[in-house]
Amino acid sequence: MKNEMVNLEKEEMALLWVIVENGQAKRITKVARQTETPIGTYMYGLGSVREKMWSFLGLDNVRREIALVVNSSNHIQTLFQALDDEFQFNRKHTGIEFIVPLTRVMGTVLSDQRALGSEMNGEDYMYQAMMVIVDRGLANTVLEVAKEAGASGGTIMHGRGTGSTKAKKVFNMEIEPEKEAVLIISSTADSVKISDRINDEMNFEQPNTGILFTFPISDVKGFSHD
Repeated sequence: MKNEMVNLEKEEMALLWVIVENGQAKRITKVARQTETPIGTYMYGLGSVREKMWSFLGLDNVRREIALVVNSSNHIQTLFQALDDEFQFNRKHTGIEFIVPLTRVMGTVLSDQRALGSEMNGEDYMYQAMMVIVDRGLANTVLEVAKEAGASGGTIMHGRGTGSTKAKKVFNMEIEPEKEAVLIISSTADSVKISDRINDEMNFEQPNTGILFTFPISDVKGFSHD
């Protein structure tokens, strides 16, 4: 049975990125527990001081921890403010956080066991970014399926789970120590086809299989497709 699609006008979903210095993730987890908003997964990042964009995102030549949180927009806004109160992100070298509205969510289950996902306003954008989080070792399979569905390629990132029992309820999967995240950029026209194919092949409607979400990109350079 395929994931039930729910109109995001009723349940708007958002993705929160939080990038902090290595060793500070435990503070994110503490605040998330206080706001009853589970963290989905953590990833590690290391940038180069020569890359202005990595510097802008706080990944300049320092090992960073990156938290990804998918939840309702209301929960995300609450956590967003609470984290700013904790870290005071307006100060230098404390980190950065930003919110991205989601257009589709697959493999995600709320506490009432309703699957979520929708095409929000994706038609307003030419391109979509797709993030797929799976157990380590499955990222290449995700890429192969995506390419078969028309994707030009993707990027694999290594992450780790949070061990939160509440995160399991939201992400529909056991959070284990090792995860892989696949980032895929595609045209909006191809995004639904690719995400549906990955969802079907990876069987995300089953527990402990993975999560997929997409979000709009306003501008992109360096992307090519046939």
